[in-house]
Amino acid sequence: MNKTIVVIPSFNELKTLKMLLPKLQEKNINFVVIDDGSSDGTFNYLSKNYEKKSFIHHIDNKGYENAIYSGYEYAKKNRYGYLATFDGDFQHDISDLI
Repeated sequence: MNKTIVVIPSFNELKTLKMLLPKLQEKNINFVVIDDGSSDGTFNYLSKNYEKKSFIHHIDNKGYENAIYSGYEYAKKNRYGYLATFDGDFQHDISDLI
C-alpha cells in the first residue's frame, strides 16, 4: 500500500472532480474526497463510480476546515504516513503531487 494519501475537500465541484479523479487514478495516487454537503450530485457520482473508501460524505456543509479535518482523521485511522491536501477545482497541478 502506498503510504501517501491526497485529501480533496469538495463543495459543489462535481464538474471538476469528474476530470480530476480519473487523472489521479491514472497516476496511482491514493485519494479521499470529502464531499462537504454538496447539492450538485457529488455524493451520487462518487457512490456510483468509486469505492466507499475513496470518499467521505458530510450530509451538511461543515466548512473547509472541517472537511480537511475529516481527511486527516481518515488518514490517521488508515495509517497513511503522508498526507497532501489538494483542491478539487484544479487550483493545484497534479504533477506537483508526484
